[in-house]
Amino acid sequence: MALDYAPFNIRVNAICPGVTDTPFAAQVYAAAADPVEARRQSERARPLGRLAQPEEVARAALFLASEDSLLAMGSALVIDGGYTAQ
Repeated sequence: MALDYAPFNIRVNAICPGVTDTPFAAQVYAAAADPVEARRQSERARPLGRLAQPEEVARAALFLASEDSLLAMGSALVIDGGYTAQ
């Protein structure tokens, strides 16, 4: 898609958020046998030691929408606290 739309000066990128501290994540943890431990394990699994905040994912979207990312094309921006980099 990025290559198809490049001639029209349309940039196509993706934001790939990891587990984000949202009401949905809270529901998932609440369903676990030990919700507090489930969340702790999830946090420990990330090099940064915490979940993403919704505002941090939004900042990635703002970056891609800004002129600061004019040459970003066909990229997947992973916002997961380093989880996939392991």
